[in-house]
Amino acid sequence: MAQAKKAWHDGMMQEYAQGLIHEIAELEELVKANDADAQFRLGQVYRKGRFVEQDFTRAFELIFDAAQQEHVRAEHLLGMMLIRGEGCEKDEDTGCNFVLMAAEDGYPPAQFAMGKLYMTGLHPAGEDKLSGAYWLKRAAADHVPAQLMLGELLLKGEGVKRNETLAAQYFMLAARKGSVEAQEIVGQLFRTGTGVPQDQALARGWLQKAADQGNEEACLTLASMYRNGEGSPRDPVAALKCFQQAAENGNPEAANELGVMYLAGEGTFPDESASAYWFQRAMELEEERLADLKYGAS
Repeated sequence: MAQAKKAWHDGMMQEYAQGLIHEIAELEELVKANDADAQFRLGQVYRKGRFVEQDFTRAFELIFDAAQQEHVRAEHLLGMMLIRGEGCEKDEDTGCNFVLMAAEDGYPPAQFAMGKLYMTGLHPAGEDKLSGAYWLKRAAADHVPAQLMLGELLLKGEGVKRNETLAAQYFMLAARKGSVEAQEIVGQLFRTGTGVPQDQALARGWLQKAADQGNEEACLTLASMYRNGEGSPRDPVAALKCFQQAAENGNPEAANELGVMYLAGEGTFPDESASAYWFQRAMELEEERLADLKYGAS
């Protein structure tokens, strides 16, 4: 059975590879005819090294040719490559101009990029919160990362006037589009009544959506709500389950709380062996976290 599944998988991968190789050959022919979309797509193939040797210079040339024909995605990508010096000499001024072209043509990822460049001060003109907010607002009509960033800025009052209600609306847009990060934030907003009427049932619903997709903060908040009886009777069994989910995803705080709950018999029968295991696991996870911070900073 295992051999049959492997043979099927290998066959599917071979078929997929052959399809891509055939597609690359077709793109090469279309590029000869100066097809802008083919230039952009083949540029991405060389940029990512998909069944060809990775070649950033060739990728840049192809994407440049597409951008010269006002291919909006190529304009955006070319701008970012110039800003980073990817396959070309670094040229932030020209790069920002290409990103601006795509942004003015209504391409949301380019509008978001312009917003970030201004907000973070990476634009050659320097930090400009007003311009940054302008581009983020344009992108946020249909771009999840822009919705998230604008929501955070509005919530904190950074570069824009603080507006919790409007921030909640942007987070809700992103949450409804499936952003796990936004779902967790919306849950927290309903929990505290920030920018929305306080509603513990809605808070749990959104937090559960995020927790089901592995969001640790959502798991921890849900566990706390069930444990303390926020908006509903206390449910230590549900709290234990949420802590377990977060701990299994590598969260040391959740592992420590499991140790406490098993020791006290909270939501389960007292179990000193399980308690000792989770206390030990919490220490190991904390050591791993500190090591990641240490080596990540070096």
